[in-house]
Amino acid sequence: LLEQATELHRKGKAADAEIGYRRILEVEPKHADTLHRLGQLLAAKSDFVAAKRLFRTLTTVRPDAAKAWQCLGQVCEGLGQHEEALHQHLEFMRLQPEATDGFVAVARCMAKLGRIAEVNAALLAAIEGQRGEVWPRPPYPVDAGLFGKPTVVDNVETLVNAPWIVLH
Repeated sequence: LLEQATELHRKGKAADAEIGYRRILEVEPKHADTLHRLGQLLAAKSDFVAAKRLFRTLTTVRPDAAKAWQCLGQVCEGLGQHEEALHQHLEFMRLQPEATDGFVAVARCMAKLGRIAEVNAALLAAIEGQRGEVWPRPPYPVDAGLFGKPTVVDNVETLVNAPWIVLH
């Protein structure tokens, strides 16, 4: 049934795929693949509340599944719950530290929360080859920025992509 529902989903027959996914969950409510696929389908329909519920369940069923945390963070962002999204994206980064999209998501959430100084400090650390972690009240870059030297950070959106640029 999962293969059939997935094939319907791929063909753009979302309503039929949703019925299939829900039938599976009636029998096996913690079926990880079904939770993930139905969550994606619902998120694509902008039903973020229902998608969040499924991804939240998925993170309890498979707490080591980085993608589940990433998806949960994305639907929290869709709901405007940026603080919660930040925590989900940080868990994604813990599980998959080499994934630059996690760093971008964390920076995006922090910027939405007005935590620009922390984003700048994490970006500068990443450029220096250190782990781009978030610190409370980091020094201002104009005082101690890149390699401990005064640095002017003008465009956070460009700099958030610096790790990807360096890697590629």
